[in-house]
Amino acid sequence: MKTGLSLGVCDKGDHLLALGASSSIQNIHSICSCSKQIDESDYIITESNVNVAYNIYHVGYDKSLILENIKSLYDELYRTGKNIISIILPMKHYSNTVAPSTVVNEVNSLHRELSIKYGFYLIDLAQHFSNLDASLFSTKFIQPDSLHLLESFMYTLGCNIKKFVLEQASSDDLIRRYTSNFIVVSLSVNCNKGNSKFVRSLHELKETTKVSIDGAKLVGIETWSDGLSELLIETDGTKVIKQFSSNLSFNEIQSTNPMALNLSSNVGESLNISEPSVNVENKSIVKNRVKISSLLFIKNESQIINVLPNHQNPSARIPSRSLNIPTGNKPKTLDFLIPKVEAFSNGIARFLDKNVPSITKRKTADYLRDAAVKLEHIDIKLSFHLMNIAHEIRPKGLFIKKKKEEYKGKLIANKKI
Repeated sequence: MKTGLSLGVCDKGDHLLALGASSSIQNIHSICSCSKQIDESDYIITESNVNVAYNIYHVGYDKSLILENIKSLYDELYRTGKNIISIILPMKHYSNTVAPSTVVNEVNSLHRELSIKYGFYLIDLAQHFSNLDASLFSTKFIQPDSLHLLESFMYTLGCNIKKFVLEQASSDDLIRRYTSNFIVVSLSVNCNKGNSKFVRSLHELKETTKVSIDGAKLVGIETWSDGLSELLIETDGTKVIKQFSSNLSFNEIQSTNPMALNLSSNVGESLNISEPSVNVENKSIVKNRVKISSLLFIKNESQIINVLPNHQNPSARIPSRSLNIPTGNKPKTLDFLIPKVEAFSNGIARFLDKNVPSITKRKTADYLRDAAVKLEHIDIKLSFHLMNIAHEIRPKGLFIKKKKEEYKGKLIANKKI
């Protein structure tokens, strides 16, 4: 995402609250942790369907709880009072990394249902790609693996979203509607960590720490340990044991009670893991203490706002009603921002002008080359255009140069160039 959608949407100084691999509950944590930045924003662009489906199927989280977290996310987004753009990304069954279609469809359908309920804007890439002929080069070219769209495609989409947002009249009435159902708690700071994107003040669990939040239940934790770490959460009669990786990551806590918690690091021989964690291969020996960034609690009296359909509740999304939706598009749908194949190919050059990693450029050259070959019997002009960009990225590529000259010769012969 960092060299794709966010690169197209964000300028220097824009708020980037979560970066890839974000579930619904992690997005809630970001909203609550960054309330000041949220208050200063006009738009929130959100996505979580891919990692929600992944967490249900591969991590092993309880599906019913995860689906409730999706509902809580949309409720929290509505509470902010901001213009919301929800994106549903496609998941293709190229490999076993994708959850079964039943899980994917249930997750995506809930996102669509809630976008309609709360009057949010929706970019439904999953539906868009399902409507395309799977044999077309564009489906595999633009989505080269099961879970990710081509970064330059997402960059072009981000540029389109940014242009659309900037064309809208600003509004002064985008104020918070309701207080949050969630509470973010940070422990005393005894260390810090950072990278090129994030900085965190952390609490290293060197001894048992008691945490008590009246009338609230622990539902998530953000950690950034130095290596594999293991957390023991103890309440009266309940123990939760989870392992965490060395990455800055957010994990759901699914089985704690709303009472005082005792938190401690387990170093040495691992205890019996009671809950799975994202991107962690449970190991028998643990060498690092847990470093906690913050804890996410949900209030016991929390309620989902009962929002009537917009035609019954005209005030549900007053700011959004001023947006200029082009004629012919369904209300609340922003699918017209999804790049067409031809327009996208023209945007690749702009994407490559950005400071993207060289490995991204190499992969892009490969995708362009392969797409051009697949397309050469359908649209020779577009094949030439794609191969020409591939040649700009990889000028010493012999095959690319050969095919470029071949396409050019055919276009000249047919007087199309």
